[in-house]
Amino acid sequence: MTPQVDRETYVSAGYADARRFASYGHQLTETAALAPESVLEIGIGNGWLTQLLRQRVPRVTTLDFDGHLAPQVVGSVAALPVRSTGFDAVLCCQVLEHLPFDAFGAALSELRRVARRFAVVTLPDCNRYLQASLRLPGTRERRLHLELPNWNPTLLTFRGEHYWEIGARGYPLSRIIGTMAAAGFAVTKTYRLWENPYHRMFVLHRGDLLP
Repeated sequence: MTPQVDRETYVSAGYADARRFASYGHQLTETAALAPESVLEIGIGNGWLTQLLRQRVPRVTTLDFDGHLAPQVVGSVAALPVRSTGFDAVLCCQVLEHLPFDAFGAALSELRRVARRFAVVTLPDCNRYLQASLRLPGTRERRLHLELPNWNPTLLTFRGEHYWEIGARGYPLSRIIGTMAAAGFAVTKTYRLWENPYHRMFVLHRGDLLP
């Protein structure tokens, strides 16, 4: 296997735009809210989120398949070369769709193996939606996000990066959540990012540790 995204892409204007930075903000907020002492960040991209995480989390370890990105650990999410329950939380954003779906469950099991308590995951969601916002003078902005019926899901063809996406034909959200449950995770929060609805956030807890 070779890296699907070259390192120059991660700092290009088409990649590192305002929507991407909004995603970084949500990833940082959700991870920090779990108050972890240690985080394994899988898929480091341009490394900008890593710098933010290290201001909020005592210990952040980076891992990536592409050694040219200079992660602390080089390895695949399909077989993480780190010890079991070695991190309070695992952060894995916009990574798992780069694996064939039949490897998705095994990769989630790897996340659960190394996560002592939590995992924060984002995945692409191509379902249709409608958004509207309203702000009157002297009031707080109100937002409305509606998921639209997906009567004719897109048939996704692999073109070198994404093998599958939520909402594409054969990959409804229910199937994704079911696969997470089968791997031993409970989904305690999921939502599409307002600023970047193509990214869906999942906050996962190890099912055996829930009250």
